[in-house]
Amino acid sequence: MEFLDSPYFCEYMWTHLYKSPDDNVKLCCIDKGDSLGNLQEKTLEEIRNGDVYKKIRKDVLAGKKLDRCKICHEQEEKGIGSYRKTTASFKNYDEYAKPILFLDYRADNTCNLACKSCGSGFSTKLIDTDLKLGIITESEASTKRLFSKKNKKVLEYKDALNNIENIYFAGGEPLVNQQHWDMLDYLKNTDRLKNITLSYNTNLTTLTFKNYKVEDYWYDVESIDVMASIDGFDKGFEYFRTGAKWNTIVDNMKRVTRINKNALRLSITVGWMNLKSVLDLCKFVLENNIISSYENIDLTYMYGCEGGKLSETPLEIKNELIENINLFLDYLSNHKKIYEENNLKSILISFIKTINNSVDNDNSFKKWITKLKIIDKQYKTNINEILTFKNPNINNRIQNTYNSIVI
Repeated sequence: MEFLDSPYFCEYMWTHLYKSPDDNVKLCCIDKGDSLGNLQEKTLEEIRNGDVYKKIRKDVLAGKKLDRCKICHEQEEKGIGSYRKTTASFKNYDEYAKPILFLDYRADNTCNLACKSCGSGFSTKLIDTDLKLGIITESEASTKRLFSKKNKKVLEYKDALNNIENIYFAGGEPLVNQQHWDMLDYLKNTDRLKNITLSYNTNLTTLTFKNYKVEDYWYDVESIDVMASIDGFDKGFEYFRTGAKWNTIVDNMKRVTRINKNALRLSITVGWMNLKSVLDLCKFVLENNIISSYENIDLTYMYGCEGGKLSETPLEIKNELIENINLFLDYLSNHKKIYEENNLKSILISFIKTINNSVDNDNSFKKWITKLKIIDKQYKTNINEILTFKNPNINNRIQNTYNSIVI
């Protein structure tokens, strides 16, 4: 079978390096399988051309569907875009790795926010939260607190990155991580920054760090793509992105567009509780011309937060949320190009289907509200600020559950 004949071919299995905040290497950021190796235990070469990785490539070339790639498969089955890279940079592919062209680098879990949809693997601010929830043990919490000290530094394997074309920085929060700035300095000092496409997933709370500022680097790159994780509007945003200030985010969005008018994208995680606030956000950036194109709004399902996902929407607000989406679709229909030509409409329609088929589980609901209360108590946020549903029954249910939880 020719490699492009495989219905599950993804070039990232050959040319992509994903390093998680705990130094584990996987196929990509949404790979649901086990680690392919840890950089503290094996060399990069041993991992990329190890038996496990080679078998994965051989299976895909043989047309096998991998369970670990199920998120992309599910998205494609819903008729929405996935992360799978179906184009090829080389003429032939076998079980062996190709040069790394794309680096997805998460230095560690250092972060300045305690976002409600996140966890301790990606934010040091949520280690105590996950510990109280019983998601991690004391030993695991201690390990997560040491990621930034024990992890391999990106420049330790810079020789493997000689062919790099794209770098994606995420975290934790990359813009408050020294390793990110060290990498940019290295690329600039070796005159390679001008040939690199930089991409970010950032909470956009700051564009400066110590004596560094993004303008000193981002003007020099071949291309820049700044995916801002902004999961709501105004007070709703501040609640879900605990520690962030809305006015600062608006200022920083405008600052990014001054560097490159097409650079800013919104990467928005959506659950049932923040859906309405997210739709308000989309209207705000479109009406204020902060986003250059409708294609720069990426809505994604919340994963991993039991009780908060759209697939767990409480019965009391199913109709209300579907009404909110339909009203927003009507709003988009007045912007004909937006409505007809982009993925935004497709993902919103898939949201409606998910909400219609959602299962309201009281135990999961309580786990989600418990997480919110733990974060509220630790960081002094107030859940009442987002209890704005029209149906008073859901507001009462949230409040009664919240009050019954003893932290």
